[in-house]
Amino acid sequence: MRTQYTKRKLNDLEFGDTRLLLRFDKVIDNFSNCLGGTIPQSCCSKAEAKATYRFLKNPQVTFDKMIHHHQNSYHSQLLTSNRILHIMDTVEYDFTSKRAANDLGPMNYLKRRGLYQHNSILLSEKGAPLGLFNQSYIVRKDAGFSEAAKRKKLPFCEKESYRWYEHFVKAQQLCKTHSNLEVISIADREADIMELFQARTEERMHFIFRSKHNRKLSDGVNNLYPVLKNSKLKGKYNLRITDPKTKKKRKAKIEVRFCPVEIKLFKSLPVKRNLPSTQLYAVEAREVNAPKNVEKPVNWIFLTTLQIEHYEQALQVIKYYTLRWIIERFHYSIKSGGSKVEELQLTKAHRILNAMTAYSIAAMNVTKIRYWAEHHPDQSVFDVGISPIEYKVLYKYVEGKKYIKPNVKYNEDKPPNIREFTIILGQISGFAPSKRQPVPGIKIITRAVDKLNQLVDAYLTFCQ
Repeated sequence: MRTQYTKRKLNDLEFGDTRLLLRFDKVIDNFSNCLGGTIPQSCCSKAEAKATYRFLKNPQVTFDKMIHHHQNSYHSQLLTSNRILHIMDTVEYDFTSKRAANDLGPMNYLKRRGLYQHNSILLSEKGAPLGLFNQSYIVRKDAGFSEAAKRKKLPFCEKESYRWYEHFVKAQQLCKTHSNLEVISIADREADIMELFQARTEERMHFIFRSKHNRKLSDGVNNLYPVLKNSKLKGKYNLRITDPKTKKKRKAKIEVRFCPVEIKLFKSLPVKRNLPSTQLYAVEAREVNAPKNVEKPVNWIFLTTLQIEHYEQALQVIKYYTLRWIIERFHYSIKSGGSKVEELQLTKAHRILNAMTAYSIAAMNVTKIRYWAEHHPDQSVFDVGISPIEYKVLYKYVEGKKYIKPNVKYNEDKPPNIREFTIILGQISGFAPSKRQPVPGIKIITRAVDKLNQLVDAYLTFCQ
């Protein structure tokens, strides 16, 4: 008997139909179980693959509705948190040689076709990923592509950079809906935008943006960088960083300075002339005595609304900013380290956007596993989200195998921590633990999760 229409009707934010909601959950489940595979590979049958393609094609299905439904998975964590971090960044996708190329827009030149995806993710104050918060897309038009001078004169709401404002304002809504929640938005130099600084209207909403421009201060004489550089040294500390060329870890000696500043635009375009000045705190983390072979020593300058009066508060700002690398790893897991969405051969932009959002939600699960294994290794696998059946199948599979070190044995009463589980998981996909890489990377975890799910399917089929 068919389900009555009144029982399957949902509000517009939930696809409008219960059947689409159930199909969405199934699609995310399939993509998570086979993140590195194609859409047909992630589905169990031809009928399942056909249903997935129909779901992605459905005009009722949009990426913003998917994100809205995904937010329910971490809503309870927001209720119990006092402070969360909101990380924003943009990533590009090249579909030049794919079927959807003609339905997408130009990138850095006309013949290179693709789109830009702007993401916001939420982290706990300590940096644990909660989930994907917001996602938007920029598909450029061929008309007016090379008219950069004209685009500068457009109102802010018509520019591509407006995406930063939209994501910031949406995160600010969390302060209104959660009375005890403090939100700190963090972004790289692209977010150094005067209109974005003035978007803050809630007292519990803050931001930490890395500076891109040596802005003029409100006195009309001094500039930000010289004033900050000549301010009093507040403290020094050692930081371990990864060299972008050699990929090796090294120690950097960092000097920290900070001071309150008031910035204002003076020589600006007509659309910006009426912008008022903005009072912020500036924090500088500058590397001293860098090795001669280092081309770009650390030199970070941050603009923040957080009150910085003590050295420890400045260190906290720097620490928060370093957590921005998590969204970089998240983008890597979507683009090349896991799902490889640039290989999708869908023909229409609507399908591409829906598929990319579905893969983004699935990729967040791999990002969480990698984070917990590296930064909270003692957490129980069950607390992180690994099911008892996954633990049992993995450990039963590796028992007695000589290439698995250390030797493990399944014990129902004593589940392993997430670090041990992740190392064992990686080894079934060729990972070899070492001092340089003690836990597997995202790409290896993706392959290992695919293999583990095949083992779980086989166990459920033949052993139960």
